[in-house]
Amino acid sequence: MWLLGGLLLLVAAWDVAGPFGLWKLRHLAHSRHWLQARVAALRQERDSLRGEISRLEGDAGYQERAVRRILGWVKDGEILFRFPEGR
Repeated sequence: MWLLGGLLLLVAAWDVAGPFGLWKLRHLAHSRHWLQARVAALRQERDSLRGEISRLEGDAGYQERAVRRILGWVKDGEILFRFPEGR
């Protein structure tokens, strides 16, 4: 009788803490959820970048604004004022 009880206890412990046990299953479910959220965020970022590429390829005004913003370029006769950030 004690042997059977001990065996059942051992099997139950193995089911919970073993390499394919409930703890591992819970950890894998959490990892899967995190990875799915990360994939969704990366897809959204990809779509946003594709939209920006499309605008850069086809919209001269957008190209000009991007060059001015990123590179700080100005047209002839313009003066660029730079102010310290945080003020």
